Amino acid sequence: MSNALTTPEQIHAFQLITLWSGLKLESKGIRVSRGVSCRKIVKQKFGIKFRDIHKVIAAYEDIIIGMGVLDESKRSVSKE
Repeated sequence: MSNALTTPEQIHAFQLITLWSGLKLESKGIRVSRGVSCRKIVKQKFGIKFRDIHKVIAAYEDIIIGMGVLDESKRSVSKE
């Protein structure tokens, strides 16, 4: 049995989940890369205008839940 991601949809979903994981790490003070932060990538790619990392995560989770990539039960920031 192979765990390879072969379709463009699978690869795109993996990228979205990786950015989501990176945002959660950055909210705890852990740098994910030496280059551009996950927060900056997400803000530019999806037009999110918030400065607070927790609001960015909540907005991004809304987007990827709407796309069907993330399950509502996996939400890391509670909706207020």
